[in-house]
Amino acid sequence: MRRMPDLIAPPTAELQRVIEALPTLEAAEDPARHRGLLEQAAALAAGEGVDGHTLGRIQLLMARLHAQLGEYELAYARALSASEKLQRAGDTSRASSADSTCISICIETGDFSRALEHLRQTQAAARARGDLELLVRLLFNQACTFLCVDEFDAAANCCEEVLRVAAEIAKEASKQTSKEKSADAVRSQVATTAESARAALGFSRTYLADAHERRGRLAEAKAERRRAAEALPQASDRSPLASLHMVIYARSRLGDLEGARHTAAIFLRRVRQLPRAPRWMAQVWLTMGVYYQHAGKPGRAAARFERAIRAMRSIRHDGELPNTMQMLANAHAANGRHADALRWLRQAHAARRFTQPEQERLHYRMAALERDAEERRLERETALLHAQRLAVVGRLMAQIYHSLGAPLVAARQALSLCITQADHLKPTEMSAALRGVVAHIDEATALTRQLRMFSYRAAPQAMVLDLSLALQEAWNGMAIGRSGPREPLALHGVAPPQVRGDAQRLAVLLRILLIEIERLGGAQAPQVHLSMNGSAVRVLFASAAREADASAVGGVGFTLCEEIAREMQGGLWRMDAPAGELRVALELPAER
Repeated sequence: MRRMPDLIAPPTAELQRVIEALPTLEAAEDPARHRGLLEQAAALAAGEGVDGHTLGRIQLLMARLHAQLGEYELAYARALSASEKLQRAGDTSRASSADSTCISICIETGDFSRALEHLRQTQAAARARGDLELLVRLLFNQACTFLCVDEFDAAANCCEEVLRVAAEIAKEASKQTSKEKSADAVRSQVATTAESARAALGFSRTYLADAHERRGRLAEAKAERRRAAEALPQASDRSPLASLHMVIYARSRLGDLEGARHTAAIFLRRVRQLPRAPRWMAQVWLTMGVYYQHAGKPGRAAARFERAIRAMRSIRHDGELPNTMQMLANAHAANGRHADALRWLRQAHAARRFTQPEQERLHYRMAALERDAEERRLERETALLHAQRLAVVGRLMAQIYHSLGAPLVAARQALSLCITQADHLKPTEMSAALRGVVAHIDEATALTRQLRMFSYRAAPQAMVLDLSLALQEAWNGMAIGRSGPREPLALHGVAPPQVRGDAQRLAVLLRILLIEIERLGGAQAPQVHLSMNGSAVRVLFASAAREADASAVGGVGFTLCEEIAREMQGGLWRMDAPAGELRVALELPAER
C-alpha cells in the first residue's frame, strides 16, 4: 500500500514549538549554532498575532545573533525594539539585557557617547527600582566604555563603585535563608562581575602608572603599580574570559610575566572549549599578541596580530583594525623588520580613513533608530496620560455640569429680565444687570479654560524648573486681556531650591490654582510663603475669602489642581484658617 505523505504542521503548531524552545535558546552560549531556528522563530512571530512579550524575547535573541555576526545595524534595531516590547510587558530583566546589548553594540562600533547616554538612563532606572544586581553590570559596562576612550581614572572610579555595590549585595544575600533559591544565583552572578571589575581596576591602574611615568612622576607611578597588582584577581578555570583578557594585559605591562603566562594558559584552555567563531578568535589572537609583545617575543606577537587581523576582516569588524595594525607595526619594528613595519603603518592609516565614513553612516542609522523608538515611547505615554486626564474629567462630569449650569442659568435669567423689562429699567439698573451677565459668563469661561488646559494632550518632559519664576509668570499671565495694572505677586520666606517636573504642567497647575484663589478671594494678590518640608518645597497661599467658610475649595478647579500635583509627585490641600480667610498649601519635590 502506498504511504500517505505527512501532513504539514499548521503555523500555529510550529510557532508553539518555537516558543517552547525559547528557554533553551536563551540559555545557549553560542546563538549562531541555532541560527536556523532563530530565523524561523522571527519569521513566524512577524507573520502571526504573537503577544508583545514573546516577540520581544525572540527579537532579543536575534539581536544577540546579529551582534555576534557583526551585523550591528540589524542588531541595534532588534535590541531597541526588544527593549521597548519587554519593558511594556513588565519583563525588566530581559529589557535590561536588551539595553545592555545596545550598549555593547555602541562600544563595538566606537559610538561611546551614545553608549554613555544609554548607561545613564539604564542606571537611573536601576537605582530607582533598587536593582543592585543590574546596577553592578551597568557600572562595569560604564568602566569598559571609559577604558575604550582611555579615561582610566574614570574607569577606576567605576570599578571601585562596582566593588562597593557588590559588597552590599553580598551582605544582603548573606542575610537570606539558605532555602531561598535566588540567593546562590545572585551571589554567583555578582561575584563574577566583581572579579571582572577587579581585573578592570588593575588594568586601569596599570595604564595610570604608565601615564605618571611618562610625565616623570616616578613615585606616583610606583604607587599606582602597587595598587594595580593588589587589585588584580587570581586567575582560575572559573574566571570570566573578560577578566582573563585584562589580567593578561595588566600583568604583562607590570612585568609579571610568570603571572601573565599562567593566566594565558588558563585563557587558551578556556577558549579551546568554545566554538571557533571568528569574533572570539580575533580576541584570542589579539590577547596573545599583546602577551608575547610584553614578554619580549616580537616575532610571535606579530604572527598573532596578523591572525587577529585576518579574523577581524572575515567578520568585517573594522573598529579594532587600525589599532591592531598599529600594534603589528610596532612588533615588526621591535623585531627589526622595518619595511614590514612601515607597510603595516601605512595600512593602519588607510584603514582609519576607510572605516571613518562607514562608522559615521552606522552611527547616523543608529541615531535614527533611537529617535524612532523615542517617538514611539512618547506617543504611548502621551496617549496614556491623555486617557487618564479625560477619565478625571469624566469622573467630575456631574460637578462640572453643576459648576457650568449655575452661572449660565443665572446669565439667562438676567438677560430675560433685561429683555422683558427693557422699557421700565433705568440705565443704571440695566448696566448693573448686564455687568452681572458678563460676570456669570466669565465664571463659566474660566472653568472651560481650566478644563482645556488640564486635558491638553502632551507627554511630560521632566526638567529642572525655577518655582519662583513659574509663580510670577503664572500671575502675570492672568493679567492678559484685563484692563488696568495688577498688583504684583510678592513671595516671602526662604528661596526654595529648584524643582523637577514638566514646565507646561507646572504652568497649568499654578494658573488654575491662582484662578480659583482669585475666584474665592478677589482680585487682590494672595500672600505667598515659600518653605522647605523635608525633601519637598511647600508653597502656602493665603487670601481673604469672600465667603465666611470658603467651603468652595472643593470645586472643579481645585480637584484638577490636585490631580496635576499628584501627577508631578506632589500634593495640594486646604489648610485650617480663621473665618473669612483661605489658605491652600502646594508641595512639589525639590531637585536634589
